[in-house]
Amino acid sequence: MDTSNWVIQNNEYDNSNSTGRIFVDNELVHSGTGSLDPPSNTSELPSFGIYKRDYSREGFEGKLYECLVFDSALAPKQRDKVFEFTRSLKPGSTETWDSAVQLRDAMGGKAPSGTYKIRWDGTNARDVHCEMDLEGGGWMMILNYVHKGGTNPSLDVRTDSFPQMAREYILGADESGSAAWGHIGNALAAQNGFTEYMFYGKTSNHDRVIHFRGSVSNVIDYIKTGTGDMSGIGDSGNYTQGSLAANGPYLPGAMDLIYNDRGDLAMTNFPFYNISDYHWGILGLGDRWEVDDYPNNASKDTIHRIWVR
Repeated sequence: MDTSNWVIQNNEYDNSNSTGRIFVDNELVHSGTGSLDPPSNTSELPSFGIYKRDYSREGFEGKLYECLVFDSALAPKQRDKVFEFTRSLKPGSTETWDSAVQLRDAMGGKAPSGTYKIRWDGTNARDVHCEMDLEGGGWMMILNYVHKGGTNPSLDVRTDSFPQMAREYILGADESGSAAWGHIGNALAAQNGFTEYMFYGKTSNHDRVIHFRGSVSNVIDYIKTGTGDMSGIGDSGNYTQGSLAANGPYLPGAMDLIYNDRGDLAMTNFPFYNISDYHWGILGLGDRWEVDDYPNNASKDTIHRIWVR
């Protein structure tokens, strides 16, 4: 981010010349000396905060994992210790966790979404994208397909790794073949004791958005074994609409049919749908990408995601 036009405001305004420093990831990114004259309405501003140099209330366009404010300057060794501690609690750290729920609770619900090292099977740490904002947080992503309309790429069934997040909820990208593309197979899913799932689906074909969570036992068993089906996933009382659901999605409530015994394609090959109207399909039957609709082809941009916890 461009820090040259941002200042940190502490207790009271200082009109004398003073030097301020801003560190990002323990690297000095900006320092300067100068007078910061407050506007006439400074009484309306909080005592502490980060403001544009003109003290306007313009929003900060970026993402902060932590913002630490101290009442005096830190010595380099002190700053190193603070950085080493906070680095273990954000995405990309080498700290390992039993689950995203454990991470969420350890940080008091304040952990940002991102990739963390999760001991998925209880022993080996793997890079897993953890969703910490939606539906109480603590979700681990096991399926991610951001598909560009007009293409029909192969799926990636992962046996020892997890798909990562590249673009959060933007239609029209082609992530095929990248680290963000794929889903875990049955054997890898079976190594974890998750008890809940969360589905998300969006398409360029209409403005309805699927987003729901549930905990039906045979749905979980189907993800882990590929044997059985997802019957009951849309029954009344078996699912809860999520905060991203939009414009009255029909699925999963409108489902009337299911495919079964699809092995590693349990989450992709029409696990629930309403015949000829509303489908969940990811390369279904070899060429169909569908989200709460029935284009019967690969012509539309789509996003499919599944998390568990």
